[in-house]
Amino acid sequence: MGSFRFLSTVAFFVVLLFFANSAATASGNKPAKLPPPIDTRILVNSVDAKAGTITVKFMRDSNQPPHTYAIDGGTALTVNNVKGTINQIKVGMQVRSYVERDDVALDSVDVGIADPGPVVPKKK
Repeated sequence: MGSFRFLSTVAFFVVLLFFANSAATASGNKPAKLPPPIDTRILVNSVDAKAGTITVKFMRDSNQPPHTYAIDGGTALTVNNVKGTINQIKVGMQVRSYVERDDVALDSVDVGIADPGPVVPKKK
């Protein structure tokens, strides 16, 4: 008899939730507006091979200015998953991973073709 009582209680709550949802939809309540998707990419903003620097833009925070890093002989650099040189880095590439030596130089950096940015959902 205990399992029957449990099942009937569960069935009651399922029906209650169904009608509560139907009433909210029928009354014209619109679903909550979703925030725009966050762009987590880090993109190469500029390359100065002569100076040995790259400038990157953190897309997550549009208010943050681009940051310049030095790439030197001590930097392990890969471009499109292959050991590379600063001359192979192009504006618009995506930084896949990096390790800072300090605030101005990199110990390692991996760049490649950029993923597309997040898609903003269309309004219905």
